[in-house]
Amino acid sequence: MIRKICRGYKYSRAIGLAQSLSYIFTRKGKLVKVTISGNKIYVRKGSKDLMVAVSCLFSHEFSALKFLLPGNFSGTIVDAGGYIGTAAIAFSNMFPKAEVITIEPSIDNYEVIKKNIAPFSKIKSINAALSSKNDSVSLNDHSTGEWGYSIIDIKDNGPQKKLHDVECVTLKNVAQDKHIDVLKLDIEGGEHDLLTNSLSDLKKIDIVIAELHERIVPNTEKKFFQFSKDRIIFKDNSEKYISVSK
Repeated sequence: MIRKICRGYKYSRAIGLAQSLSYIFTRKGKLVKVTISGNKIYVRKGSKDLMVAVSCLFSHEFSALKFLLPGNFSGTIVDAGGYIGTAAIAFSNMFPKAEVITIEPSIDNYEVIKKNIAPFSKIKSINAALSSKNDSVSLNDHSTGEWGYSIIDIKDNGPQKKLHDVECVTLKNVAQDKHIDVLKLDIEGGEHDLLTNSLSDLKKIDIVIAELHERIVPNTEKKFFQFSKDRIIFKDNSEKYISVSK
């Protein structure tokens, strides 16, 4: 019991002691509603949902964008690897006039996204995987849980379980030919395909925020640095690189 309380206590600064205790004693798998920095968010007990939500909305994981874009920015932000929608909400909070498009391949995750973004009229969601081709692929669980589902076949890295098939969308059709100003890439190895086969489309994007999954697809980092050779590149306080056109 004490161990259980200690595990949940780390979230008390972000969601308050009462909500933290309520979350701790909620049955595993149940959907829980919490308030983080004024945002009412649904998370699944026993998943990484709350950790990710706190990182996005309380720890301000994407705050570097505030120094790269004006507060009245009204362009298009694409959030690839939307998970439960908290990154998209963080973007919308920072830039209320921007159009945010969040893409998530998992049906289960997507159901949570729809609940979380319901109050945000400027956020649109797509249940799909971002790829270089319009295709249908398998979404796999590599024993990482809900936040690590991937369309990449990485059997050599351990057991995997097919979840379901999912349709793919490309950078060109996801924004319906609008200019993409910001792209967040956290797609569990799928970024290697884009860096290989959608390079011309990527180069048109002003700001690319990418979490690189070298452990899933080798040479991903090399390809990202090659893509960024004529751009400004730096790493934020998390695992993500930010590549900015000059």
